[in-house]
Amino acid sequence: MKAKPSYRADIEGLRALAVILVILYHYQVPGITGGFIGVDVFFVISGFVITQLLERAFQKGTFRFRDFYARRIRRLVPVFLLVSTATFLMISPFYIGDAYYIFAKSWMASLIGLSNLYYFNELTQYFAPETLSL
Repeated sequence: MKAKPSYRADIEGLRALAVILVILYHYQVPGITGGFIGVDVFFVISGFVITQLLERAFQKGTFRFRDFYARRIRRLVPVFLLVSTATFLMISPFYIGDAYYIFAKSWMASLIGLSNLYYFNELTQYFAPETLSL
């Protein structure tokens, strides 16, 4: 029987790099033009980690969809709600009129997990070809 894998500094380092790329992009640091690359790297790393968890559970015969998703929800939702609400409260004073209305609607859509649909339907430029290029 394999022991539980130990802390992976390489994985945490790649996660940190991914987050730094996104932050630098949002601060408009010259030369950093693809903040979405950080998001992509983070998703790939998360997929790798989750695949390892699933593989171990399948090998042990202990995998259950309900347990898997319950763990994800317990881990991610509290942090999402905290960061999302804090961000909303800190940024709200900077929006006026229609801009605030759009911002508030996008925040509400994110709370119920429908932000991409909101952006697709309401803000057609979100998925415009020029936003998807390097």
